[in-house]
Amino acid sequence: MIIIGVVLIRWRVARRKRAMKVLMRHNQKACDEAVSLALTQLGVPADHELSSQPVADVWGHGIMAFEYQMPKVTPPIALDRFEQALHAQTSAKNENSVKLSPSLVVTDWWVRDDLVHFDVAYVSNAATREYIQDVRRV
Repeated sequence: MIIIGVVLIRWRVARRKRAMKVLMRHNQKACDEAVSLALTQLGVPADHELSSQPVADVWGHGIMAFEYQMPKVTPPIALDRFEQALHAQTSAKNENSVKLSPSLVVTDWWVRDDLVHFDVAYVSNAATREYIQDVRRV
């Protein structure tokens, strides 16, 4: 009986992890698309490769936040202009659907070694909202 209980618990945990990975990939793809469109709107050439990595490895599971890196562009992109372009992407998606899509929030922005690094949170769950609150406190 104990063995069946242990197997059942492990199966449920593995199933939850797989579901979280699928959700993370889906949200990362949506966030990547919005960030790419926002950068295009700001005149960043499409030849700049944009890469993102989940920040959940550091903060915990269920947080839909992604770190991006891209080469510095001339003229440099101002954070406030990028946030406006990103919010415009979210607003455009909201107009095309009955259900409101989650908002995108820039949680960090810095330049190091001729690379622009920034984090974007895809606010779709409570864990991500708490992450944003924690980051703002720091």
